[in-house]
Parts: sequence; C-alpha cells; structure tokens
Amino acid sequence: MKNDCPCCGSENISGDSVEILDSEARQRIGCADCDSEWVDIYTLSRREVIAAPTLDHVGSIQRI
Repeated sequence: MKNDCPCCGSENISGDSVEILDSEARQRIGCADCDSEWVDIYTLSRREVIAAPTLDHVGSIQRI
C-alpha cells in the first residue's frame, strides 16, 4: 500500500490515532494539499510468536 493521497497523490498527509474495532483497525487520514479525507482500514493477516512460555509454565497458563 502506498503512503500517499488516493485523490491527488501527495505525500503531505497526516492521520489521527488508530482505533481498533473487533478484527480491524481504522485510521482517519487527511491530505493537506487537496483537503480530501479517508479511512485506512487494517486487518490482521497473520500472527508470529516471538516468545513462548517454557514447558514448566504451560500448565499455569489460563485459557480465555
């Protein structure tokens, strides 16, 4: 995905904070050059475990 305005192609854009709703994250973006506004929508495509509990701690993990 490009990081530019979908209306005029300018890179002079800025966004509000990211709001997470259920399985997606949304961020309202605006262009300072043409005054357009849009929402970028992000979805989780995969997860990668970067640390896992040791075997002696697995029994104490609470499942939710």
